Amino acid sequence: MRPRSRVSLLGLGLLAGALLLEGVLQGVAWTVWSRARPAETRRASEGKRVVLCVGDSFTFGYGASSTAGSYPAQVARLLERSGTGPWDVANLGWPGQDSRDVLARLAGQLAALRPEWVLILVGGNDAWSRPELLDVAETSDEGVETFPIRWRTGRLLTLLARRAAPEIPGGTSSPPVAPAELLGDWILGETPIRFEPDGDLRVPAGTLRWSAEGEGLTIRLPSGSDLRFRWELVTGDLLLTDAQGRTAHHLVRRDAPARTESANAVAAGWQAIQERAFGPALTLFAARLEKVPEDPLALGGLAVALHRLDRTRDSARATGRLRALHEERGDAGTGEALLGVLREMGKRSETLAFAEELVGIHPDTVSAWVTIAEEGRLAGEDAASSLAVERVLDLTEGRHPLWRAKALRLRAERRRDSDPDLAIRDVVEAFLLDGDEKQTRMHLAVGWQSFTRERVEACLDLVAPPEGRRREFERLLGRVGGTPTRVPEVLKAHWRQMVRLCRARGARPVLLAYPFPDEVYSRSLEEASRENGVDAIWPRGEFERRLRTTPRGDLFVADGHCTDEGYGVIASLAAEFILERIR
Repeated sequence: MRPRSRVSLLGLGLLAGALLLEGVLQGVAWTVWSRARPAETRRASEGKRVVLCVGDSFTFGYGASSTAGSYPAQVARLLERSGTGPWDVANLGWPGQDSRDVLARLAGQLAALRPEWVLILVGGNDAWSRPELLDVAETSDEGVETFPIRWRTGRLLTLLARRAAPEIPGGTSSPPVAPAELLGDWILGETPIRFEPDGDLRVPAGTLRWSAEGEGLTIRLPSGSDLRFRWELVTGDLLLTDAQGRTAHHLVRRDAPARTESANAVAAGWQAIQERAFGPALTLFAARLEKVPEDPLALGGLAVALHRLDRTRDSARATGRLRALHEERGDAGTGEALLGVLREMGKRSETLAFAEELVGIHPDTVSAWVTIAEEGRLAGEDAASSLAVERVLDLTEGRHPLWRAKALRLRAERRRDSDPDLAIRDVVEAFLLDGDEKQTRMHLAVGWQSFTRERVEACLDLVAPPEGRRREFERLLGRVGGTPTRVPEVLKAHWRQMVRLCRARGARPVLLAYPFPDEVYSRSLEEASRENGVDAIWPRGEFERRLRTTPRGDLFVADGHCTDEGYGVIASLAAEFILERIR
């Protein structure tokens, strides 16, 4: 056969493999999408009056001691005491959401829950996320999302790309260091993967390159871009985690086919939790636990999914099983699984206490030190938080790039005002480690008055990243600074569509303001309220009144979110507003 013919056949083979992979991914995506709608898997409560609360971290309850301290949970208790129920208050807030995110999900939530009232508290994140305008007519006449058709093979290869990875030897270069634990045949879903000692990574569509340094795993794609993960072995399975510390891929040994389906259920279950598909997540974790009853990751996922579905007693039993398993084993991995459950459940004080206990037993547990840094900051324990950040940076020197990036951003936040030049350097180095554009944009936007372009350019000259990475960072910098006139206009357009969707479903919408001063946001909310004839609740006045006699720390945590008492103020205003209009 002529060389050109062999090349053509190889190309056709790779194309066929890619098309087959794309077909499988589309099928899997449709199955997950169809099972997960609506994302929260909540349904209307028969015989109850429903209040739907949507928004960002202020609705979710970030900063509260537990989920019971969020404003929706406190609204539920106040309404129940009024004797006007029974009531069901659904908290579908989620940290980091902007107005586009809330609008995109609202129609499905309305259809599932059929609420009488909808409380909307969103817009603060728009200042840094700069969302594009969403017209709900793009999804359907009612704003209900349809299955999104997109090239999923490309998304699979680039979703978790960490472009700051070190160079991987290619071609005839000397082979990388190959941890023996990784070598050999693995199964990802139904896809066979083989790690070769010479740095080749065999997959059905061709050959990639791989390299490992410590617990960091880098995969070089044919395009030249890199995927970067943290790897660890748990009960013989290979877990690859992403920039947020979530399980991105779960591989099992090829010689263990009986475990393949249930093991991959764990990764799929945690992914479903991130997508707020809690019902499907529950099914996936249960399937795994039928095969391996003491899998800590599956037990933790089961506890979290039950918690999100308001099955409190069942969640407590699953958490108890995991806690007993940790006491029996005493290993760091099981401890980290339990720590993750406490954190996901929003049990802040218990999370912090357990993290401190865990580092006392396993002093090199990076995730626990990160937890102490984050929770200590929220609790106003700046000294403890700062020490934990420095401990993380010591432990992650040359390894654990994702945890290191998180610690750098925490340190940047702490010294943004006192030393903006060093803070900028921390933000730049974190981006080079994990490529997280969302976090980078947020930090640049929050610090835009101190992070001048001149300072950023000087920092980039000092750090000297590869030219391509520098251009990426400068592109992000170009999207922040000040408050462009388009942001308030997009926010008002999204509020307008939220109001229309609520009214079309027979629900009464109410806009809520944040409890702190923001002239641009407040003016936009006031205009939206007036132009759409929708009520608005303004907690700021009550907060200012209380702050005359109450320490700020009683109402706000260090980063500006509310404490239980602060969320209680918002809840009192919201419950009073609803009760006045139904009596």
